[in-house]
Amino acid sequence: ALLTVTHFRATVSKHLCDLYKARDVLDFSAGWGDRLTGFLASETVRTITLIDPRLGSIQACIEQHKFVNARLDKSDHTTKKTLAVHQKGAEVVMPKLPSSSFDLIITSPPYFNLENYGETEEQARGQIRKRTSTLDEYVAVFLRPVITHSARLLRPGGVLALNVDDNPAAGVFLCAPTLRIIREIPGLELVGTAGLRKARGFGQGVAHDRAARAEPIFIARKTTKKKRSASH
Repeated sequence: ALLTVTHFRATVSKHLCDLYKARDVLDFSAGWGDRLTGFLASETVRTITLIDPRLGSIQACIEQHKFVNARLDKSDHTTKKTLAVHQKGAEVVMPKLPSSSFDLIITSPPYFNLENYGETEEQARGQIRKRTSTLDEYVAVFLRPVITHSARLLRPGGVLALNVDDNPAAGVFLCAPTLRIIREIPGLELVGTAGLRKARGFGQGVAHDRAARAEPIFIARKTTKKKRSASH
């Protein structure tokens, strides 16, 4: 599953939706709708829930949903997708969502303080980077809660696909904490890692960078089996 992308290519989210025959999907860091495009293209998806603190991001996703639904065959109502949006941080919204609501959760959350999603302080107000000052605090306040609630929100057999990565140059290491959290949560088990290779440039200026390191997408499944203790 190694693809060259600029952001999170929509074909990846569509492939995962189709692979796991997901009907109800969640993206708790929706961004500008990269993964939403894949949800809308999937034949299995019926309901989509998006979470993002930025108004501009949520509005862009709503417009994309309207654009696609308006062009579907009006006689084929089963292909239309229902969209629910929440303009707040994932760590605020996810505890309020009902358990066992989703077949698939796909997302790529902010990498601690490495990215500024928005051009103004007003746009940045609800972002986790404005409310945590250390990596340990980010893991405690954001990363662990959203993975923990993902396990609660998934139905048995449901899948979490989480794209996070390390940035050694900035001293930010997220992969090890992510894997540790997945390992510690009862009912959640790592089943594999997909490689997401990004490219240089944007839009039509994109160039393949074969030397680039692939970003991991950690794929975990909700299981009813109890985890064995380390002593066993």
